[in-house]
Amino acid sequence: MENLLELISSPVWWVTVVVAGILINLVSSYLRDLLDVRASRISSWWKERSETAKKEELKYIKRLKTDELFRTLHVIRYTTMRTLCIIWMLMGVIGFLSAVAILGHESKLEIAFLAIGSIAFFRAFQHLMKSSKYLGYAEDALDPEDT
Repeated sequence: MENLLELISSPVWWVTVVVAGILINLVSSYLRDLLDVRASRISSWWKERSETAKKEELKYIKRLKTDELFRTLHVIRYTTMRTLCIIWMLMGVIGFLSAVAILGHESKLEIAFLAIGSIAFFRAFQHLMKSSKYLGYAEDALDPEDT
């Protein structure tokens, strides 16, 4: 405790604190300007990307409304995504059940099966989200009179 009181009462400590405070203030003002420029670039890039994606989505939906062959291909895509989701989900279940089956044998296979199951569930979720997107496109392409 005496060392701390001695350190705080020394003029070197106070000068160091003041100089460090000034340096931090200067650096933060330059960093703030740099971060503002970067954030505005990212924001404009994100806005442009979102607008482009929305235009592509509307173009896709318009084509779904008018092109019968494209609608058939869309149904095939949707069905494929749902099928892949189910297949990956089953692989995940098999991976986890395999890990549980060898649980307690202190085998490195247990970790491998858990990893395989986790990856399979992740892939199943990706395919589920993609199929949901395709289903949303199909719903948007329907006319209100059709429902």
